[in-house]
Amino acid sequence: MQSINLYGNGLLGYVEKPSGNRYYYVKDHLGSIRQVIHKTADYGNDNVVASKNYQPYGSVIAAYNNATDDRYNFTEKERDKETNFDYFGARYYDSDIGRWTTVDPLADKFPGHSPYNYALNNPLRIIDPNGMDTLYFDNQGQYLADQTQKGIGDHVGYYTNANGNVVQFIFNDQGDANSILKGIPNVDHLYIIRAAIGENKIGQILTAINVYKGLSLDNPIAYALQQSYEFGNMDYVYQIGIRDPSIIEKVTIIDGIAYNNFDLGNYYWGKTMSYFGLTPFEAQLTAQAFEILNRHKLDNPTDQRAIGHGARNGARR
Repeated sequence: MQSINLYGNGLLGYVEKPSGNRYYYVKDHLGSIRQVIHKTADYGNDNVVASKNYQPYGSVIAAYNNATDDRYNFTEKERDKETNFDYFGARYYDSDIGRWTTVDPLADKFPGHSPYNYALNNPLRIIDPNGMDTLYFDNQGQYLADQTQKGIGDHVGYYTNANGNVVQFIFNDQGDANSILKGIPNVDHLYIIRAAIGENKIGQILTAINVYKGLSLDNPIAYALQQSYEFGNMDYVYQIGIRDPSIIEKVTIIDGIAYNNFDLGNYYWGKTMSYFGLTPFEAQLTAQAFEILNRHKLDNPTDQRAIGHGARNGARR
């Protein structure tokens, strides 16, 4: 039986082919799939077709399974039926012993950690998305250099929130993580500003600079381009910096993505464009046109990514 995965904020479930039946996952705080629910046409009569309980390191200790597709298990990773190993992208993981199956190729740089250990031996609170570089921050946003885990590929991060829970995020610009890892002097964005702070400020800033008046104009795109020059109303690096110095030169986490001050400005620029009725693609295309016409170069990929994220976020308002 073939199936197509459903994605949203992570893996949501799958659609069975050719029947079209939909199945949705119920996950725990680690992302491990605990139940599979068959969504029926009769509202309120959905059926639980699979249920699993796990040991702390991910092996299944009890299961009821009548699902058509049960590949995904511990922390939402695909489990190989022949070896029973979980595929994390960079390495394979053996949940029966709670260890990676291969040594960390950069283990010599981190003698304090076993090259095979999983999630700093704390699997109830920490996950390893794919065996990649992992950076940890405390509940004040301070980088914890002694807890960094090396892997292969892009960097991911974790911080401890006010409730003591470990929260995962990714970097919009991998250069930020590299700066943190290398200990470059004067990198102030080792500190994490929570999403709530940044998001609460944007409405105040937009109101203060009267950017909403673009909504009533016949050509809001022309207004946006006019105000995107340095020190303009939509030069958010400048506007945020002079109105909220606590945010500038720090990393702001919004919807699980960490932005430096320049990318944060691009994020809010994209979000404003969504207020003007543009799709994420149209917002990114407008930014490309602005860069080509005025700076004779293509927009930076990290800028484009931040603009797209902002426009998608604004479209959900």
